[in-house]
Amino acid sequence: MFKEHLDQAQKSYAEGSHETALRFLRDALKLWRGPCLSGIPGPFAEFERHRLGELHLVALEPHAELLLLLGHPQDAAARLVTLTAEHPLRERFRELRRPLDDRSRGSAPGCRAQPQESPTAAPRVASCLPCPPPDPADVLLG
Repeated sequence: MFKEHLDQAQKSYAEGSHETALRFLRDALKLWRGPCLSGIPGPFAEFERHRLGELHLVALEPHAELLLLLGHPQDAAARLVTLTAEHPLRERFRELRRPLDDRSRGSAPGCRAQPQESPTAAPRVASCLPCPPPDPADVLLG
């Protein structure tokens, strides 16, 4: 069932129906209960655990991307913080998170805030106009 929802999400996305794709991804992710076949030894079970875990990550990437595209950056940011911590070598999660991180530091395109001088400098409150929301094209293509 998980794979069928993922396939429908990919089809909907390809057709330009992003809301429908997001709904199918949410339905797929609701079915996920954690690592499959846990407690079952052997090479076949290990292979399937890895394969299904990778399929789960493949569903999480477009889910975060669609949240950003459809105007839910807070939801996407919360998930991406967790996902980048859990999967630090997964580049797509970092790519999706980068514009959100830049915006929070005041270095997003169009932002009037000044970034800190150095990473060790004490944080300061920007006394400027707020940054504009990230452009989905910058998030998805950047």
